[in-house]
This record gives sequence, structure tokens and C-alpha cells, in this order.
Amino acid sequence: MIFESPLLVAKNTGKLRPLAVVSSGRNPRLPDVPAMAEVLPGFEVTGWLGAFVPAGTPAEIVRQLNRELAGAINTADFKKRLDEMMLDPGGNSPEEFVAYVRAMSEKVGQVIRAANIKAE
Repeated sequence: MIFESPLLVAKNTGKLRPLAVVSSGRNPRLPDVPAMAEVLPGFEVTGWLGAFVPAGTPAEIVRQLNRELAGAINTADFKKRLDEMMLDPGGNSPEEFVAYVRAMSEKVGQVIRAANIKAE
């Protein structure tokens, strides 16, 4: 299976002119496209994926799963496919991931509260 970024395909064919990327800095794959943060300092929207396990999962199981996932993410083939989709491999410790999820939850929560968004 081959993955390609629709943005890169469209840009390379001249069918789309990206105005900005929403990461905190310019994307090296699109060096001539500014980051929104250049116009709106502090602006950043990122997507991410993570693996979750049930509460109470033994720490050694969590660490083993983390090692296995990190090993898969860091293979040359997987990195190549991610690059084709304009995605960057991540990876951190389980503790860092917990802190990241908490920080993102708080950030999104602030936006929800400020916009007075209600679940229906």
C-alpha cells in the first residue's frame, strides 16, 4: 500500500497553493509555505496518535508495548510511508505521553470553555 499526501500531490501539480501550515514552524517538505505562527504567534494545531491501555495495566507491560511500538515506528519503511503522508514519527516514554495528553486536554478544554461549546 502506498500513501501520499494530497497536499504534496496537489502542490506539485500546481492544482493547489497552500497558504500556511498549522504546525509551530515551517514544514521542510514545503519550505516556501509559511507557518501560521509567523502571522499569529503561538498558533499551532497538531494531530497525533497514541496507544492507550486500560487503567491498572502493569508498568512492565506498558513499557514493553512502548518499546515494540517505538521499534515499529522507527523502521525505515514506516518512516518512508509517514514522510509520504507529511507525517513525522514521534515517540516518547509512557510518562511523557501521559503529560502530553493532559496538556492537550487542558489546551482543548480552554478553547471549549472560552467558546462555550456544549455537548448535545
